[in-house]
Amino acid sequence: MKRVVKYGIILLIIVLVIVGLWFLFHDKEGSGEEILDGASMVIKEGTLSRSGASILITDYSESDEVHTYGDWFRIDEYVDGKWVELEPIIDDYGFNAIGYTVDENHELEMDVNWEWLYGELEDGTYRLVKDVAVSSMQSKYVYAEFVLSK
Repeated sequence: MKRVVKYGIILLIIVLVIVGLWFLFHDKEGSGEEILDGASMVIKEGTLSRSGASILITDYSESDEVHTYGDWFRIDEYVDGKWVELEPIIDDYGFNAIGYTVDENHELEMDVNWEWLYGELEDGTYRLVKDVAVSSMQSKYVYAEFVLSK
């Protein structure tokens, strides 16, 4: 009986170590950033430049909450198989605290100029990240990937 308890404890420790290592070393991309189901964001055709773009957000998510989209954004670059947040070129910055909602067609078009925050982007694969207020206490995210090349 003692042998069974002993091996059970050893097995439990091994499982806990494996689970702990998985949480420690697994790819944490997007950790804490829940994607808003039923919503999408794309770069509007013909508007992409190295300094900005027009985006089109479509929100058909099934929710009783009003989703609010603000001016905040972030740019990530795809490097070595993972998304890495770009470093801003200025230290002290902020965004207007304003909220936009989709229209009767479930769409919202916005112009985004990232040059002031990141400079002109080099060739590469990027994604624009925007947060969405889905309630007074929770945000979710939408993403639009794009490629810049000569």
